[in-house]
Amino acid sequence: MADIVKMTPAQLVAELEKFSGTLHYYKVTIVHPRVVATDGVKFLIDNAKASWLAETIARALMREEEMFVNEGFSVWTLTVHGNKGLLVADDGNGNVLYIEDCLEIDFPLEKIKLYAGLNEMEDGKNQHVIFVPSEY
Repeated sequence: MADIVKMTPAQLVAELEKFSGTLHYYKVTIVHPRVVATDGVKFLIDNAKASWLAETIARALMREEEMFVNEGFSVWTLTVHGNKGLLVADDGNGNVLYIEDCLEIDFPLEKIKLYAGLNEMEDGKNQHVIFVPSEY
C-alpha cells in the first residue's frame, strides 16, 4: 500500500475525483460486516483520518436498514463547521432520509458527498457499498 501523505484539502479532492470503479471492497467495521467501502472511500479514510465517517454511515445504514434497502441508493453529505459536522442522507432527489450531528470531529474538508448503494451477495443478502461520486 502506498504511504499516506499529508495533503491540502484541494489535493485531497483532486485525488478523490480520480477514482473510477473499484478493485477491492473493504470492511468498514467489524460490527457491520455487510457494509463495505470502495477504493475511493478507503483512500478518504486513510488520508483524511475519516474512519469515523464511514463507521457513522455504516451504523446508520444498519440501524435503518429496511428503509435504506427499500431506497437502494442514498447520498450522504457531510457539512463541517469548525469541529462539528452535520451528516445528511437523502434519496438522491433531495428527500431527507437520515440526519446526524457529528460532534468533536477533525475533518479537512468543509463538505463531502458520498454515495451508498446495494449489492446482492451470493447468499442472497444485501451488502451496502459506500463509494465516492466518481466511482458511480
